Amino acid sequence: MAASVRPRFRPDIQGLRALAVLAVVANHLFAWPAGGFIGVDVFFVISGFLITGQLYREHQKTGRISFADFYRRRVRRIFPISTVVIVVTVAASFVVFLSARAQSVGVDAVWALFFAGNWQSAVQGTDYWAATGTISPLQHYWSLGVEEQFYLVWPILLIGLLWLKRGTTGILTVIVALTFVYAIWETFQNPTFAYFSTFARAWELGVGALLAVAASTLHRIPRALRPALGWLGFLGIIASLALVGESAGFPAPWAALPVLSTALVIAAGTTRKPTAQRHLFPLTNPVSGYIGNISYSLYLWHFPVIVLLAGVLPAASPSYVIICLIGMFGLSVLSYHLLEDPIRKSTWLQPGAEAEARRQRIRDEKRRRPRADTPSRKAYAGVALMTVATITLATIALARPQVPPTPGDLTAAVAVVTAPTAPTAADDAAPADTPESERSAQILAALTATEFPDLNPAVNDLGIQSWLDQVAADGCADISQSNAERCVTGPADGTQAVAVLGDSFALAWLPGIRAALEPLGYRVHSFARGQCPAATVTVNRDGGAAYPECAEHRDWAIGAINELSPDLVILASATATTFRLTSAATGQAAITEMRDGTATTLAALAPSEARLAVLAAPPAGKVLQACVTNFAAPRDCTDDVTRGWKDLRTAESDAATAQNAAYIDTLDWFCNGDRCPGFVGTTPVRADGLHLTVPYAESLAPLISNALAAPVDR
Repeated sequence: MAASVRPRFRPDIQGLRALAVLAVVANHLFAWPAGGFIGVDVFFVISGFLITGQLYREHQKTGRISFADFYRRRVRRIFPISTVVIVVTVAASFVVFLSARAQSVGVDAVWALFFAGNWQSAVQGTDYWAATGTISPLQHYWSLGVEEQFYLVWPILLIGLLWLKRGTTGILTVIVALTFVYAIWETFQNPTFAYFSTFARAWELGVGALLAVAASTLHRIPRALRPALGWLGFLGIIASLALVGESAGFPAPWAALPVLSTALVIAAGTTRKPTAQRHLFPLTNPVSGYIGNISYSLYLWHFPVIVLLAGVLPAASPSYVIICLIGMFGLSVLSYHLLEDPIRKSTWLQPGAEAEARRQRIRDEKRRRPRADTPSRKAYAGVALMTVATITLATIALARPQVPPTPGDLTAAVAVVTAPTAPTAADDAAPADTPESERSAQILAALTATEFPDLNPAVNDLGIQSWLDQVAADGCADISQSNAERCVTGPADGTQAVAVLGDSFALAWLPGIRAALEPLGYRVHSFARGQCPAATVTVNRDGGAAYPECAEHRDWAIGAINELSPDLVILASATATTFRLTSAATGQAAITEMRDGTATTLAALAPSEARLAVLAAPPAGKVLQACVTNFAAPRDCTDDVTRGWKDLRTAESDAATAQNAAYIDTLDWFCNGDRCPGFVGTTPVRADGLHLTVPYAESLAPLISNALAAPVDR
């Protein structure tokens, strides 16, 4: 069994904390580095090492582990500041957000308060219909849930291992290996669920625990080898920031890179005698030490500040970034010195004798502790310089000229579009006011609006669940052989038929298609299935899980459509399909795969002898529940057409042309040029940032009817 490890200050671990929290903050605030989320994995290893070390030393000294003492320490360390942040966040949410979103934050607060937010996130993250909602300012509490759930079980398991007296390290190694294998399995079965799952993350805390139990072995590492191991681990963490992504294989196996790299740094510094480890200066300098001290407070405060301020200021603007940085660091420094550290060092929740013993230990530790444990003048100077540099750079960015057009520019554009012109022969043949020109004028008016109109439906009534209640109240969200006939709509004596094939975007188009074609005598047959595109491509579900049912559904639907032999077939799918291809193709390769898949489906529908049309997906837009706040303006809900949407439009158009099908370019139904408002007239465009609201889809009926009026010869 390993020798006792005397508790001592570890400047390298404080530096690891600083690196971890700064990576997470940068990822959330700047979306860079792409792998900044691995900071949480670094925290897990540190936590497993320190907490297990405390328990292990207690058992060596007393022959037992006191659960009461352990959980008192956890409550004193974790609960006060986490509760304060939750309360402040909920209160601020009712000031910044509309009532529905603020109430949602209140629900999140309950999950976070009881350290169960990871399971809430796991369920919502794997629920396709909830995947495009608003971001909760308490979402980051999921990691606290993982840790506290782990520590409900770990002390009991550790006692069992120590009771065996022999082979503790070996058995723990096997447990870590088995949980890692399970994490790999769960990651590939359901990646989004695995990301938040305590069971899929347990091995990361287990690696830290293994380091603590194997301390006596780590003491034997040659002194000359320690700098190399420390630097190798540090560089491994830095590499993780660039190499690790959320797209596939995370948390297992790819979290192994930051986890094992962190383990190397900790192992390199685990010695019998205290050492400053000056060779690892990026982690052991005073600035890193101080940021490490406030890392817990900074982690808790940073995300509420980022999300709440986005409801007050234009996100990603220099002023937004400056205020975010000042706010999160300012709150962290204050809460650390006024709340977190004093309570951690207090005798709160401890019996009288234990309280006095603790006070004596704290006095002894202060005498023994190296000066680097407290922030020096250099640390304060370093933080001050970082702050000045940030403000200077952001001020320079503020002074740069803004390229996007102003509302005045758009007003001029409206004047040009609506200015009367000399009549022509064509004017005698066609009315001046068409559905297309009216929609264009409405979109321009929305882009120049300075205040939100009374939206109908109201923003509080939007959301994917409300949308589903409207479009699929009859159980027709996913069509199969069992409900296909029951979900047909239109006049019973209708003489024509139209089939609609695609994913949930096809479902979103259906109210508009029905409003356009049913009055003309069409019976509308839906073959929509969530996350299953019309194009013949192999896709995963949102989150990365396999989706073999999609190919089976598409094959059945194509066969059923050919047997039905309708007059018209409409293909409609989401642009985001390119991110879910099983091939993992990206960029032009993904676009090419979608083009070929669309052509394959169109060719497979040839036996139906129907007119074929591909309906372009609406460009994605801002989530109104997020961008409409008590401080927002309409321009805050304006979005730009992405390059990916344009590339997919070209690909689908090429596929349609090759198969003698019509391609319906819908861009002008939602946008003016590249700019797309969140509402048109008084109608919200999207229910959740992607799917069309029912009223807006129905308002497009004249445009859909005109677009499908001209038959395509086959």
